[in-house]
Amino acid sequence: FESLLLRDLAELYFQTGEYESGLETLRQGVSYYPDAARDMRMPLRMGAVFRSLFLNGRADELTPISAISLFYKFRQLTPLGSDGDLMIRRLADRLVSVDLLDRAAELLQYQVEARTEGAARAQIASNLAKIYILSRQPELAIQTLRATREPRLPEDILGDRRHVEARALI
Repeated sequence: FESLLLRDLAELYFQTGEYESGLETLRQGVSYYPDAARDMRMPLRMGAVFRSLFLNGRADELTPISAISLFYKFRQLTPLGSDGDLMIRRLADRLVSVDLLDRAAELLQYQVEARTEGAARAQIASNLAKIYILSRQPELAIQTLRATREPRLPEDILGDRRHVEARALI
């Protein structure tokens, strides 16, 4: 009975836009009643709500601080692969929009170092360098760009990287 109640309560929270409360309620259901939660697909529902928020743009309805807080509180729901990388890049953009440049740089630095390679890595490194320029750290921008050089890049990424490097040198 309690697990059903938690699931229904979470759905009511989601319907009213109280995503943090809804995700927390499902987390309690998974923690207290793991077998029943698995049968009711609570972990899958948590992942679906998280994806909807941070991949499909529903988090844009939240204030930037609320969205960032929600992401950090439930970051273990971030999927692996390109969807997770896209979520992190979008969150970094939100962080930049509220002038939390150090946090945004941390997220992108992790992606550059551990989650991506090739052209995607070069493009994310370019975005990271832009953040370093905004935070008045041009040396780190240049260092990041030089450390992530790739022999064959699409012309648009290569042009963007040149522009960012020139900006850092200025």
